[in-house]
Amino acid sequence: KFDFIITDPPYPKEYLHLYEVLAKRSQEWLKDDGLLVVMCGHYHLADILRLMTKYIDYYWIGAYLTLGGAAPIAQRTVNTSWKPILIFGKSNYRGKTFGDVFRSDNAEKELHEWQQSVSGMRSIIKQLCYPGQTILDPFCGSGTTGVAALECNCLFTGIEIDEHTAETAKQRLAVTACDGN
Repeated sequence: KFDFIITDPPYPKEYLHLYEVLAKRSQEWLKDDGLLVVMCGHYHLADILRLMTKYIDYYWIGAYLTLGGAAPIAQRTVNTSWKPILIFGKSNYRGKTFGDVFRSDNAEKELHEWQQSVSGMRSIIKQLCYPGQTILDPFCGSGTTGVAALECNCLFTGIEIDEHTAETAKQRLAVTACDGN
């Protein structure tokens, strides 16, 4: 069982069912006092909340500031400079008191089209986690959450279905681990 699940599932409509699966699986993966932290897009926010709260209690919402520039939302006439971070818990969270604004210093898309920045994931982890705590990312992608977790002296486990992307994540995590984190 993990202290935290910190993840960034895909945002397109065809992947909405994964948020429900994530919430359901979090019951077996997450410690009783742990948190599920999920980045998501704006457009399907109401649907995501409805799907996830069938299985896990809503705790809070945070703002992930994307300081690398505004991104247009194709379905609406909006340029957004932040993403929702949904936070859920199984029971009474007793960890760190945390702020609800997280910052990404830059956009990183070199390794994967949906990649987040290490600085942004580090912002989340530093605010929520103590060194030595365990983090799971079941949508690991190129390993950004894992790199940030290791840099913050946390233990990390990632799951990725694409073999090529998983190999990229393994290589990044090995380099980070060798750098002393």
